[in-house]
Amino acid sequence: GFGNRSSQEYATPVLADGKIYVVAPAGEFYVVNATPEMELRQTNKLTDDTGFSASPAVSDGKLYVRSGGTLYCIAR
Repeated sequence: GFGNRSSQEYATPVLADGKIYVVAPAGEFYVVNATPEMELRQTNKLTDDTGFSASPAVSDGKLYVRSGGTLYCIAR
């Protein structure tokens, strides 16, 4: 895992646009370069009390993430 290692990631990471997206149950999202070094590019946080355990999905340049009660679409 990434971050402080206080939580276990349940979702399967997803590869898109040369980056790996990792979702942790408490809503932390890690963006990692899809290279052998796996450099951490960015950390983001969504606040949702229902938690995140579903794997993200990518479609048409958008990242979809589902919590226990909401579907989020992340795009530029």
